[in-house]
Amino acid sequence: ESGALSYTLTGTESGASTAGTLASSHGAITELSAGKSILLGTATINGNAGKTVTQAYELKFFFKDTGGDQNANQGAQFKGHIEISEKTN
Repeated sequence: ESGALSYTLTGTESGASTAGTLASSHGAITELSAGKSILLGTATINGNAGKTVTQAYELKFFFKDTGGDQNANQGAQFKGHIEISEKTN
């Protein structure tokens, strides 16, 4: 069933004396579509004078209850990749 596969992204930051920003899509339930590229969000980690700063994310995939018969989704497969890129100023 189209729109049944969804995800949530949540994040935390630790060790920062000046808070950065977490990926903007965190916490929202978002539907996935076949063949669609998704930007999970953009995050920033501020310079913190030699301190180690960590941003940790949890990405969960699930079949959202649509209220209809979802038996066709049993045994369905999901394939994807996650790309992380770094930009320094």
